[in-house]
Amino acid sequence: MALPLEQRLNTNYTPSDEELQEIPRILVEPQARLARMNDEIERAHATLDALKRQRDELAQLIDQYQALTSPIRRIPPEILQEIFINCLPTDHPALMSEREAPLLIGRVCSSWRSISQSTPELWTSVHVSVPHTTPITSRTSNVDYVVVSNRLAKLRTAALQEWLQRSGSLPVDISFSQWQDGARGPFNFTSGPQPIVDTILSVSRRWRKFTIAAQGPSMLCLLTRPHDLPLLETLDLRFPTLGQSIVSDIPKSECNVFRTPSLRRLFLSHGSGDYLDYPVDWANLTDLAIEGYLMAGLRLQQAVYLLSQCPQLIRCSLEISTPEEAPTLYSPLTLFNLRCLSIFDSGVDATSMFDCLDLPALREVEYHTTFLPSPHRKPSLLALLRKSNGRVQKLTTDPKRFIMEDLIQCLHFIPDATTLTLKPSRLDAGNRTFDPTILDKELLYSFLPSASDTLCPELKFLEIDSPFNFSSQDLLEFILEKQSNALSDISKLNRIKIVFPHSRREDIMPQLTEFVQEGLDIHNTLLQTQRSVCGCNRCLQGVLEGPQWGVGVAFSPAVLIVTMRERQRLKTFPTILESVATQCNTDIRPRQIALLNLPPQLRLAFLRALGLLSASRLFAFVSSILFVFVRGRRWKFSRPEQGNIAKRLNTNYAPSDEELQEIARILVEPQGRLAGMNDEIERAQATLDALKRQRDELARLIDQYRALTSPIRRIPREILQEIFTNCIPTDHPAVMSEREAPLLIGRVCSSWRSMSQSTPELWTSIHVSIPGTTLIPSRTSPADYALVSNRVAELRTAALQEWLQRSASLPVDISFIQGEDWTHGPFNFNRNTSLKPHPVVDTILSVSRRWRKLTVAAQGPGMVSLLTQPSDLPLLETLDLTFPTMEQSIVSEVPKLKCNVFRTPSLRRLSLFQSSGDCLDYPVDWANLTDLAIEGYLGEGLRLHQAMYLLSQCPQLIRCSLEISMPEEAPHQYSPLTLYNLRCLSIFEGVDITSMFENLDLPALREVEYHTSLAPNPHKKPSLLTLLRKSSRSVQKFTTDPKRLLMEDLIECLHFIPDVTTLTLKPARINKSNRWFDPTFLDKKLLYSFLPSASDTLCPKLKVLEIDSPFNFSSQDLLGFILEKQSDALSDITKLERIKIVFPHSRREDIMPQLTEFVQGGLDIQLIYTEPLAMAMFSPSRGLPTAIWA
Repeated sequence: MALPLEQRLNTNYTPSDEELQEIPRILVEPQARLARMNDEIERAHATLDALKRQRDELAQLIDQYQALTSPIRRIPPEILQEIFINCLPTDHPALMSEREAPLLIGRVCSSWRSISQSTPELWTSVHVSVPHTTPITSRTSNVDYVVVSNRLAKLRTAALQEWLQRSGSLPVDISFSQWQDGARGPFNFTSGPQPIVDTILSVSRRWRKFTIAAQGPSMLCLLTRPHDLPLLETLDLRFPTLGQSIVSDIPKSECNVFRTPSLRRLFLSHGSGDYLDYPVDWANLTDLAIEGYLMAGLRLQQAVYLLSQCPQLIRCSLEISTPEEAPTLYSPLTLFNLRCLSIFDSGVDATSMFDCLDLPALREVEYHTTFLPSPHRKPSLLALLRKSNGRVQKLTTDPKRFIMEDLIQCLHFIPDATTLTLKPSRLDAGNRTFDPTILDKELLYSFLPSASDTLCPELKFLEIDSPFNFSSQDLLEFILEKQSNALSDISKLNRIKIVFPHSRREDIMPQLTEFVQEGLDIHNTLLQTQRSVCGCNRCLQGVLEGPQWGVGVAFSPAVLIVTMRERQRLKTFPTILESVATQCNTDIRPRQIALLNLPPQLRLAFLRALGLLSASRLFAFVSSILFVFVRGRRWKFSRPEQGNIAKRLNTNYAPSDEELQEIARILVEPQGRLAGMNDEIERAQATLDALKRQRDELARLIDQYRALTSPIRRIPREILQEIFTNCIPTDHPAVMSEREAPLLIGRVCSSWRSMSQSTPELWTSIHVSIPGTTLIPSRTSPADYALVSNRVAELRTAALQEWLQRSASLPVDISFIQGEDWTHGPFNFNRNTSLKPHPVVDTILSVSRRWRKLTVAAQGPGMVSLLTQPSDLPLLETLDLTFPTMEQSIVSEVPKLKCNVFRTPSLRRLSLFQSSGDCLDYPVDWANLTDLAIEGYLGEGLRLHQAMYLLSQCPQLIRCSLEISMPEEAPHQYSPLTLYNLRCLSIFEGVDITSMFENLDLPALREVEYHTSLAPNPHKKPSLLTLLRKSSRSVQKFTTDPKRLLMEDLIECLHFIPDVTTLTLKPARINKSNRWFDPTFLDKKLLYSFLPSASDTLCPKLKVLEIDSPFNFSSQDLLGFILEKQSDALSDITKLERIKIVFPHSRREDIMPQLTEFVQGGLDIQLIYTEPLAMAMFSPSRGLPTAIWA
């Protein structure tokens, strides 16, 4: 039976008075039924919770017994040690991180921790990163950073000492990184090396591999102090760029770290001078890499001579970037063992070097150059490959540095190549702004046998990380043909990696499933997905890990590790898996299995053997698995005496065979009871879910009836329109956003939407933003960005047209910003006359007669149209123009008299930012202005005489903001000038403007904001004093930057404004991020000078105090100041109404509870602290060296 008014539910219907009285009667019975259902649900919840608690207790007991049966408990310590050693990372040194071995192993249990700490082989590799004492981000508190970084350096020094002690007397691999200070210029080297350097030097006789990236003093010690390095085989020195000056002063003959007969691998990065001056036994080297920084690499002559001194080289990487002083002829040189050669020629043609080289064993080549492709110059790579006689099997290069015919010729010279990698060099890695027409479908298909001239028929590995213009379908067809079984005479691909320069448009992976299952490794990478800062999890690691250093992190240990040492013996692996699965409990849970480094081809077999092939759970435990199989040896180990099994729960005890059988018998009854409880819980849950569904349906019906009684339904249309109008934002123009009015109002219901759309007052304000069409975000595909930005521009233009139509004939406030083009340089008006402004500009111009406030920050063509095209602006009162810096050339070419936008008698408020030329040339009726703001960009403000003349032309000014930063060409004499109405004056001076203030008379002045770029000078008073001295103590609001004033000058300024009620101490716009000064200026003494107890009280009428500038008083000092300032005993002093303090550090103590009384009394307190330090900034992996050769 239908309820009364049921047809009116979920509508905008407004019930009558009789219906409103009827609704409460209708709801009596449903509300009573709802209360009964809630009580029943509550009782069911209590019953279910009790059952779950009993079930969890029983399951926990069963788990504890089952844990005793884990096979890993019976593995002898000797095998565990072997497993642990194989858990160490192989691609980088071990980290001081709980997320990697060896520290990870020690967090499983006390037994494993004891075994790991007594296994020296686990501690023979370490990377230690020591932070600098300067923040690397502007939002980080300087004080906090120094405290944490110093404490961290001490902790890591102590950790390294213990780490090296655990390594016993074994050879060690040490990587040491000391962060470089790039924020404040070169490091001051007078402080000496850090203590951690002594710890590293104390084991120098055990160095086997040593990597350094350190500051000057530390680098000095590590280069010169070692004298006996009998085991050192690998040396990796990375000189910080800013540290070259001190390193270059060291006589190279004193670098004793090179004096070791065992040195075989040497890597030098960002070094200076002649590398051959280092006392290296070059003849013994097998691996050599030398990298420079831009133009700091080798000369060609040095490179050839260096190779001649290293006859045993197997791998070599050189950066040749310094031009020769004179041409040189080179003698033939043969390197019989060189297999891998990597060359980066930065502006230096290496052809002559390749012509003299004979490399009979060469198999791998990586070549990069900074030369642009040219049909008139052959790349030097051709000379190298031509002499290789087709033996090269692996080639890596950047295709955009070749013309098509040169690239194809290079590929013809390597017919036996199995691996081809096309990617940019490290210097060009982020540069994707070239025409990607070289890598096209034709080039891709040239690797197929069906091509007329097949390239690289032996190709097995293909990687393309350089822009191209073939599609996903082209790639699909290429793979299908390449992997075709019909092609018996051509090698199939084993791995292919393509980095697309756009987001995913179609998915071709389902059509390649067959090849993936057969072993083809396909990496279909999208550029859009490369948004994380780093691909490794090490970026998220904490400060210092390990139980012995006090950081506790919960870790659920593995209870099963399959042992297999020889991975290549895959034929016997299925048998091993079956035996392991048989020994394991068949009811074993996925969470009880840890997977440590499993090879991909073994994952499915392992999981299938354990019955864990559930697709939904596969990902949870296939991350990494290590298999160590020890064969040919039987291990004997003693078992503890048997005892009460219950006492062995939650221990590392390994039960005997008899105890294992006893445990199985013990668990029969609890497991049966657990199954019964699970069934009972499932039934109770089903009953509860049914009750909840009925309750929710009834509650929904009651809410629908109550909605009909809402008072807002009966508000008249005219009042609603008034409410909507007051919802429009007042601090900025309305935005095209569903989260703000007016669009937000229209999303409530159809009635409100209709009402809002027919209310013109809601649509008289609009901000429209048109994005630029060039790539702005560095990790976004240019193709995607251009496509999306154009589409957004079209939609917003159409939205603006409809928006303005809804405003009818009312005056409108329009704010328009157009994104800039940062890649193509300044727009030239003379060369780009064919370019037209964006279509949105025509829409804005179509309502120019209704402009009331216009704000523009547009590109050149758009700005020119908005400046020159309007001819009749009867309502324009406010004009705010921001000329983009890169577009000044076109704006400056527009004759100022043609800027018709200024020709309006109603203009009262004018703001110009980054304008060029003389602002007075604009056809403005200056005498009518009440508000004027003219700001430049750094050195592009007004001259002093321009400012004075401008003020003399604006007698009606009430508010004025000027930036005077251009020096005078000649001295000027100024006549006295009185501005009777000027109440607010904001000045930024880049030159001394005392003479201007001396000639100004401002009887109505009440608010002053003053900033200067001039440094404090004890021999010259700031111009601000002149202004305040002439203000007759009438200023009530004062803002300045205290670090630009001497203490005595600031106090003198405050003496001139005894009636000030609002004091703001903060930096100027230009100096906002500059906090590198001694913060002893704003101290407790200055703060307490605002109290009546001070000997010379400042600003006794102060009500609002804001400090956003570094200081050195504490929270307790601030608390004492507020308590005294707000004291009732001081009846003759004005109390504070608002205080805002921005602390230069994170919160250390909370004083707000002690100020609750004043907050309740109306005091507005804002205590803002800088962001807490992100511990990822101190990641132990910071500075981790990358592998020189894969």
